Amino acid sequence: MPLLYRKKANTPIEAIQWNGTDEVADEIIEWASKYGVTIEFVIGNGAQNEPWLVVHTIEGRMRAVTGTWIAKGSEDEFWPIKASVFENTYEVDKGALLEGVGEANAS
Repeated sequence: MPLLYRKKANTPIEAIQWNGTDEVADEIIEWASKYGVTIEFVIGNGAQNEPWLVVHTIEGRMRAVTGTWIAKGSEDEFWPIKASVFENTYEVDKGALLEGVGEANAS
C-alpha cells in the first residue's frame, strides 16, 4: 500500500515563469547556461504554431509551454513545472526578497 508523502519544508528553489515571449525565453536560456544546462527555444509551425521550450533535465528532455515555471534546484538541476502544480506547491520566499536574493516573478 502506498504511503502519503509531503515535500520537505524550507527546500528553496529558484524559478521563472515563462510567458511565451522571446525576451523571457532568452532570460531563462541565459540563466540555465550559467549552470551548464541547455534550454532550447522552439517556434512551432503548422497547426501547432505556439512556441515552446525544451528543457534538458537530468531525466531527459522535457517540453515547457507558455505559463510553465522553469525551476532550478539545490544541485543546479533544472526542470519545468506546470503552472497549476507550481501555484499549489510553492510560494515566494519573502525573507530572501528582503535580503535582496532573487526576484519576485509571481503573478
